[in-house]
Amino acid sequence: FPKTVPSASLLLDMEVKLFVRFTLTCLKGFNLPQFLQGENCPYHIAVLQGAVEDYGEEFLRFFLVCQVGTLCGLAGTASIEGSKFMDEANSSNILDALGFLRKMASESPQSVYWGYIIVRGQRLGVDTESLDTIAFARLCCLCRCQLADVHSLFAAWHGVPKSSRQLLVDHFLADGITGSAFVFTFLPLFFANAKESSVIGIHRALLLLAEIVEFLSGAAVHQKVSNIDLSDLANTIKDITSGRQFMTLSAHLTVSRNDDRLQMLVSLPFKDSLRSGTLSDGTLQDVPGLVRRMERLVGVLEEQDDPPDEVWEREAPGKTAQSICQPASDNRR
Repeated sequence: FPKTVPSASLLLDMEVKLFVRFTLTCLKGFNLPQFLQGENCPYHIAVLQGAVEDYGEEFLRFFLVCQVGTLCGLAGTASIEGSKFMDEANSSNILDALGFLRKMASESPQSVYWGYIIVRGQRLGVDTESLDTIAFARLCCLCRCQLADVHSLFAAWHGVPKSSRQLLVDHFLADGITGSAFVFTFLPLFFANAKESSVIGIHRALLLLAEIVEFLSGAAVHQKVSNIDLSDLANTIKDITSGRQFMTLSAHLTVSRNDDRLQMLVSLPFKDSLRSGTLSDGTLQDVPGLVRRMERLVGVLEEQDDPPDEVWEREAPGKTAQSICQPASDNRR
């Protein structure tokens, strides 16, 4: 497309053109920033791994340099002195990610992906000896956690009823290779906006995510990996001004299909009412949402979890995480 990208005509070397073509092709299946946040899954490592097997490791190095260069430009408008994004914490995460990605030639996609998640969790003080705690480590990545945030996130996570939390554990551990997986793009933005809200918070965000996962799990999905765009939902929650408005939100969600990508949309009447300020708690009518909240309350009373502080201090269960990092069968190409 010479008219779309005129500078491409200056790439006279065919090998250089091949490197650029490889990079653009890989971006369709793998995105380093998503990997850093735990936003994608091992399936995307397998896609990149297959491309590297076809083209060679030199292409992988070029691709990763391009991705790191893009990351260096984040928050570029905040300062022209160096890279504001590339601070000590972010640089450490990127180096960890690059280290695991360079092992793709000898490791399975699961080992690469979960190896990185486990290291991220360990840096945050998370015990990653069990599958449940590995799922929590991925949640830490999705919430862009710093060390000071982990305890409050754990309290929010532990406050989710066991049945809903198990749904989320299964979702966070799905690899898209040995079984199907949902990949929620803009999920980190959803969590960030929920955390900033004075009426939502991470706990309520997790409850809504569990409802979404449960709904999609019951739908007819025939893909190993289903991409669901949450950008509309993530942006809408910034306009919510009460907890009750948020708790009724699930009754106003619809799923739209665009080619091979799904999008979670909030109904226009609900959004318009939020933004115009005409949606008050007294006008909300959500019987299905009320039933779900009652079921959730009954579930909490029946489960009677230990206090979060006690669980945080207790040793993790004696389950091994080896099954998720080193699958019995070789799933590489």
